[in-house]
Amino acid sequence: IMARRNARNQQPSPSPSPPPSPPHQQAPNPAGTHLNIVIQFRQLTPPTFTGVEGPEAVAEWIRQLEQNFDLL
Repeated sequence: IMARRNARNQQPSPSPSPPPSPPHQQAPNPAGTHLNIVIQFRQLTPPTFTGVEGPEAVAEWIRQLEQNFDLL
């Protein structure tokens, strides 16, 4: 009888607590990153293309844009 009482009175040992979760890291904001790139690009005052120039002007316009992209 005593053994049964002791067995009933003994509480199971508490299970170990789970490990703490890693700190929450905020995901990068791709929209904000793209916006920053656009702002920086606009600050470089890229050349505009009107569409009336000849093929040489188009090639030069593209070259200038590529130079600006390289700066970013």
